[in-house]
Amino acid sequence: MVWEDDAKQGTAFTVVDRLGTIYVADAKNLRIMRWPKESTQGNIITGGNGDGGQSKQLYVPWGLSFDCQRNLYVDEFCNEGVRV
Repeated sequence: MVWEDDAKQGTAFTVVDRLGTIYVADAKNLRIMRWPKESTQGNIITGGNGDGGQSKQLYVPWGLSFDCQRNLYVDEFCNEGVRV
């Protein structure tokens, strides 16, 4: 797995799904990253102040969880909410 500069400093939570994909709540950079199994490079799946409207932006993502249908839930520390 390859980390971008400063990416390791903002990691708040990490979870691995049943397929071996790693998901990281990057609180410092306001985004969720994903590394598929066997991958050396991650990608941003939401947040990070990139493309997309307000619904795709995160404010200090803090926790991650999956339900039985593999829906990813994101806990936002500063918004006091959970997104699916």
